[in-house]
Amino acid sequence: MALKGYYDTPVEAIAKRAGVTQLHLFRLFPGEKAIAAALTRSTEDARLAFESVGKRMRGTSGLPRHGQPNEWCAS
Repeated sequence: MALKGYYDTPVEAIAKRAGVTQLHLFRLFPGEKAIAAALTRSTEDARLAFESVGKRMRGTSGLPRHGQPNEWCAS
């Protein structure tokens, strides 16, 4: 849907990408607009999470080296 838009993305394509059937999607969501709204919320949540990490990382020397503990993951 992000590539083709709402009107040019069939629910079948969304279901296939999610690894479920169309029937399963329509059991979870009342219609196509609800599916689109959920995808939009998911994308926005991911964007906000990345922005939050970026803000916390400002002023640091960057990401820790592999295997080194940091404030976001305990070792």
